[in-house]
Amino acid sequence: MEVEHTCPECGGNARMEDVKLCIWKAERLIVIEDINALVCDDCVEQYYDSLTRYKIDRLGENGFLKEEARRVLEVPVFSVEDVEHSVKEDAVEETESGKPSWAPVWSELEDEL
Repeated sequence: MEVEHTCPECGGNARMEDVKLCIWKAERLIVIEDINALVCDDCVEQYYDSLTRYKIDRLGENGFLKEEARRVLEVPVFSVEDVEHSVKEDAVEETESGKPSWAPVWSELEDEL
């Protein structure tokens, strides 16, 4: 039975989930996997317990040496500078406050990758 949790940030529903943590160190992207975290369904904030935070700190003590990695990933890199600068008027929705409404569609992107 899954225990219900409340997100400390937004008050939304949160649940325990296995996640990956991505960290930039200069020009290197570091991925830490097999992390059990409390993840909010609404704001997607992630929370780690003290043992998990300790383990993450220990992994980084030597500067995340490539030789100590479980495996190495090849990561494609994209730039928004490669997209045409013209924007269709219907491409940007505005909220009641007049500010742009940004709605990332991560699930669609994950399906394509």
